[in-house]
Amino acid sequence: MAATALGRTSDVDGGRATAHRGATLFWRVYLVNAAILVGDGLVLAVSPPIVNSPPRLGDVLVILAGLLLVLVINYLLMRQAFGPLHRLRERLAGIQRLDPDQRLPDDSAVREVSDLTRAFNDTLIRLDDERHRSDAQTLAVRERERSRLSRELHDEVGQMLSAALLVLQPGRVPVHEEVERQIAEAAEIVREGLEGARRMAQALRPAILEELALGAALANLARRMGAAAGLEVVVSVPRALPWMPEDVELAVYRIAQEAMTNVVRHADASRAVMAVHVAAGVLTLEIDDDGVGRPPGASPGSGLKGMRDRARGIGAELVVRDARPRGTALALSVPLAPGRGSR
Repeated sequence: MAATALGRTSDVDGGRATAHRGATLFWRVYLVNAAILVGDGLVLAVSPPIVNSPPRLGDVLVILAGLLLVLVINYLLMRQAFGPLHRLRERLAGIQRLDPDQRLPDDSAVREVSDLTRAFNDTLIRLDDERHRSDAQTLAVRERERSRLSRELHDEVGQMLSAALLVLQPGRVPVHEEVERQIAEAAEIVREGLEGARRMAQALRPAILEELALGAALANLARRMGAAAGLEVVVSVPRALPWMPEDVELAVYRIAQEAMTNVVRHADASRAVMAVHVAAGVLTLEIDDDGVGRPPGASPGSGLKGMRDRARGIGAELVVRDARPRGTALALSVPLAPGRGSR
């Protein structure tokens, strides 16, 4: 009864596989054991009764040899029958991360193994979709928090530092020369703090996207970061780019910002190129450098993971590869919404 239920369940759950897969694992095992029993029966049928009472040593040895032969044949046949499960286990053990790219090939002739493989692949895809949605929500929450902190830095901290800088202006009241020098030093410290607060606010929330179009903002980003790091940056960005939603523009800008940060901090490059071009309804951002490239076998860092999460959140594709003859090349492909103008 249990065996029949197993075979019936496999037929129902197998779905698409039942139409083109072979016998179920249950029937394979059943037929192996049936073949052994039938063979054993045939041997007994054609063999003369030679067992004496009491059995002699030779009779016992013959029986033991026959039993050993049956066990060996059963082991070999059962090992062959369960081979697909063993290979599936080895494939599963070799998977390092839950990624759709790690899907297993569905090439087994055993129905249950094929069903398990397909269920595992479907689970990978579902987990990846859930992870993408979770990452997109996390990024949205993070951007809202960044925006709040940026406003607080600009409106509260910035205004307080500006007021303090006005109070510390020299010549407001006559004071001793040494005191005036100390006031000037304090004013310089406050001025540096004000500039630092502005830079932090800009890093938290790129207000430049509200002032400039995306193309101008990207060009400004590349030139500004290159000048600060003493890096030659070649910029090729059209003056007008197709319209994109605000969250897409922000994601593109953030990816470019992170990529340029990696070039400045880790690439040890002397030259970088930022290029943007539009073709066939796709905007492509490319950032190349002539630096040291990625170490062989290095796992992706948090910066690259964050860029990939942002790209997936807007339905874009991000490819990072080793450039030739040296350096790293990044390409972000963003599908554009039809029917809107340029900005």
